[in-house]
Amino acid sequence: MAITKEITVDKVEVVGKYNALQIKYLTTIKEDDKIISQSASREAFDCGHITGDDNTWVDTDLSAKDQKIQDIAGVVWTSTEKNALKATLIADKG
Repeated sequence: MAITKEITVDKVEVVGKYNALQIKYLTTIKEDDKIISQSASREAFDCGHITGDDNTWVDTDLSAKDQKIQDIAGVVWTSTEKNALKATLIADKG
């Protein structure tokens, strides 16, 4: 009886004004290659954030994520989205 656990990227969605990424993962538990359990989980990422009183921009680090997620972020997180989000975050900060 071999029990295995596999986590895969099931869906990547690009949403909102600043192209946030919403990731759906599928966790599959198998016993002797027969699925005995599946569950889904999600996480979301903006292209970056500001820090400190000087509003320093920090890009979101996706280096530990699946290559598919990194590739999509590389296409949709352009300087246009980053600059617009930074301006909004600064304005919201007051």
